[in-house]
Amino acid sequence: MTMQKKLEKWAEKTIEHYKNVLVELGRTDSFMGSQSPINEILERPEIIILGKNPGHGGKFEDSENFRHNFLKGNDTWKNRNNRRNEGRWQYWQNIKSYLNKTFSKDLLEDDSKRVLTNATFFASPTPKDLPPKAYEKTLICTLSLIDILHPKKNVVICMGAPDYFRCITGFIEYNDKYACEGLYYGVRNGIKYIGMPHPSGHQSKLKRELIKEFIYAAVNSSNFEEIEEKIAKIYKNLIAMEKTNEIISKEDFMEFVNTKFTNRQYRYERDFCYIQAGNRHDWYLHYELNRGEIHLHIEGNNWRPIRDFLSKNVVNCRVTKGPWWRKDCKWTLNKKIVTSEDVKSGFLELSEIMEPYILQFEKNL
Repeated sequence: MTMQKKLEKWAEKTIEHYKNVLVELGRTDSFMGSQSPINEILERPEIIILGKNPGHGGKFEDSENFRHNFLKGNDTWKNRNNRRNEGRWQYWQNIKSYLNKTFSKDLLEDDSKRVLTNATFFASPTPKDLPPKAYEKTLICTLSLIDILHPKKNVVICMGAPDYFRCITGFIEYNDKYACEGLYYGVRNGIKYIGMPHPSGHQSKLKRELIKEFIYAAVNSSNFEEIEEKIAKIYKNLIAMEKTNEIISKEDFMEFVNTKFTNRQYRYERDFCYIQAGNRHDWYLHYELNRGEIHLHIEGNNWRPIRDFLSKNVVNCRVTKGPWWRKDCKWTLNKKIVTSEDVKSGFLELSEIMEPYILQFEKNL
């Protein structure tokens, strides 16, 4: 049986499986088969890249057209390398920045050599909007696709792995150790599953380098012990090069957050720290200390509505908007941050300016 016949049969079974899950859950969520097109793949690709899920909403409507297009991928995929204001996929640019140490540009950009798909095909504006147990109920379809394609390099890169990688553990030989938060490794049917944080999330310089080195080591090692040995040496060298963020201590920052930003998510790293903004966007919307400045960062898949709302409504001489991966996704407090007291007053001031607009936007969600 040809590769295309196998994929067509897979698509038929997958659509029926997802329809049954929707009936079981009493939901109408839309779903799609892949991000890059797989309807013209004639032989095994070199690698497969898994995202979490398509980042948009909508309702499922079965039709001949839907079934015909299931393997054609995302309509906007062709725009992935365009300019920023012409449909560019920043998500894809971020992925390449992590993988270009390990894989060639030719491989990453060739749709016959690389497949970009998702752990679950259910679409949602944010991860919170996914159907309950979406990964557990549908991951079997994605694994079946991987079995059919069986990449030549025996590698599947799992983006945003913390959210779904453990769901795969029922199917793969899994090592519970990891080099740093969000890095995972397992093997199934001779294929390596290499997990990393979501590429749209902000990482320190140290972690970005560590992720790149982890992927390179995982692809080019025969077992987890060998990977760990390589990463331990790399980590030691990187940590020695990293400058500690001495503006505010972790203890001082945590005490400040727990006092002034109760019940908000926060994170402290060696070269940045942040506090969740608003109540509905998780860490994708946050105030951040970064290189001596306090910013509001707009990240994640559902960035456009809140960005457009703030751009239209916020007028304040104390803040300046600018690019953060995408146009106008950063608002900077116009104040230099030098001391720990500057950090605290800066977070409070930026929150005082931006929070009313954020809450007004979230009220209409």
